[in-house]
Amino acid sequence: MFLRNTIWSFGAQVVRLITALLLIALLDPAARGFQSLLVLLPTLLTLLALLGVSSATPVLLQRGVAADRLMRNLLGLGLLVLAALVLALPPLAPAIARFLSGEYRVTPGDVLVGLLLLPPLLLGEYLRAILLALRDLRQVALTQCATALAQLLAALALVGGLRLGPRGALWAMVLGAWIGFGWTLRAVWRIGPPLPRLERAVLRPLLSLGLRGHVGNVVQTFNYRLDALLVQGFLGQAAVGLYQTGVLLAELLWYLPNAVSAALLPQIAATGDRTLTPRATRQTVLLTGLGALGLLIVAWPALRWLRPAYLGAFTPLAVLLVGVVALSIHKVLAGDLSGRGLPQYPSLTSSVALVVTVGLDLLLIPRLGIVGAALASTLAYTTQTVILLWCYRRVSGVSWRALLVPRRADLAFYRRLVRRREAGV
Repeated sequence: MFLRNTIWSFGAQVVRLITALLLIALLDPAARGFQSLLVLLPTLLTLLALLGVSSATPVLLQRGVAADRLMRNLLGLGLLVLAALVLALPPLAPAIARFLSGEYRVTPGDVLVGLLLLPPLLLGEYLRAILLALRDLRQVALTQCATALAQLLAALALVGGLRLGPRGALWAMVLGAWIGFGWTLRAVWRIGPPLPRLERAVLRPLLSLGLRGHVGNVVQTFNYRLDALLVQGFLGQAAVGLYQTGVLLAELLWYLPNAVSAALLPQIAATGDRTLTPRATRQTVLLTGLGALGLLIVAWPALRWLRPAYLGAFTPLAVLLVGVVALSIHKVLAGDLSGRGLPQYPSLTSSVALVVTVGLDLLLIPRLGIVGAALASTLAYTTQTVILLWCYRRVSGVSWRALLVPRRADLAFYRRLVRRREAGV
C-alpha cells in the first residue's frame, strides 16, 4: 500500500512537469518571469492560509472524528479563510503590480487574474487534506493530473495556438486550476456531499494541532519562494525566469520525497510504525543522489534543445542540487514527525533556515546574481536538514547510519523490483 501510494503521488508530479516544460519552450525568460510571479502570489497565499490542516486531519481521523464531518468542516474553514483574503487583497493590486513589473508591465488587472487561482488552489488543498488522511493518494494524484492536463491543453491553445504570450499562460493556469478543483469536488463527494460546516468541537482541535506545525509550513514556504521575489527586486523579470527554471528542474528531485512524505504521514499516524521511516529515508537519499547526477548530465542539452535563452539557468541548477538532495531527507523525516503529532520540530528547523535564507540572499544576490540566490538556498536547506536529523535521532533513537547509509537489503529490494518488471509481474 505504501509503495503504491508513493508511485501514484510521484506520477502526478511528473504530469505537472510537462506543462512547465512546455511554457519554457514557448516563452522567453522575461515572459516566463512575468507568468511565474503572477502565479507565485496566489500559490504563496494558499500555502500561508492552510493553517496546518494537512498534518492535523490524519490525526483527528485516527482520534475517531468521522471523515464526512471532517470534510465539511475543512470546507467551511477554507471558505472562511478565502473570504478574508478576497476582502483584503484587491485594494493591494496596484502596489503589487508596480513591484512585479519589469520587461513586461504588470497591470492591476493582471494581478486580479492571477488571484482567480486562489479559490481553486486554497479550497482544493483543504479538501485534499481529507483524501490524504484516508490515504487515498490515487484520488489526490488524479486531481493533480486533471489540473496539469487541463493547464497543458489550455497553454497549447492560448500560448501555442493563439499566441497570447505570458498572459495566455496565466489564463491557462487559472482555467486548469478550476478544472482540477472540479475533479477534487467529485473525489470527495463519495465521502459525502461537500456542504460547509463550522463546528467548534472539530475546528478547535484541528486548529490547535494544525497551527503548531503551520508555523513551520509558513516559514518553509518563504524558504522556497522568497528568493524569487528578492531576485525580482534586485534583478528583474528575466532573471526570475532563469532562476525559476533552475528551481523547477532542481525540484524535480523532490517529487520522490514529497510523494514519500505524503504517503508516510497518514501511515505513521495510523500505525505508529517505527521501521518504515529509516528505510524510506535511506532509499530517498540513494535515489535523489542518483537523480541529481542524472539531471546534471541531461539538463544542459535539454535546455539548449528547448530554448537556448535558458542556458543561464544551468549554473544555479547545479548549485541548488546539493541543497535539494539534503532537504529530501528533511521532507521524509518531517512527514514522520508530523504523523506522530510532533510538527514543532520541522517548524523549528524551518525557522532557522529562513534566517539563513534571508541573510544570505541579501548578501549574495547583489554580488552573484541568481547563482547567489541558489547558494543561499543550498546553505539554508543543508542547515535545516542537519538540525532535524539531530532532533529526529533524539526523539526516535535511530542512528545516523540507519537513516543515511543504504544497506544490502535496500539494494536487494530494487533488484526484486527490476526482476518483477522483467518478468512482467
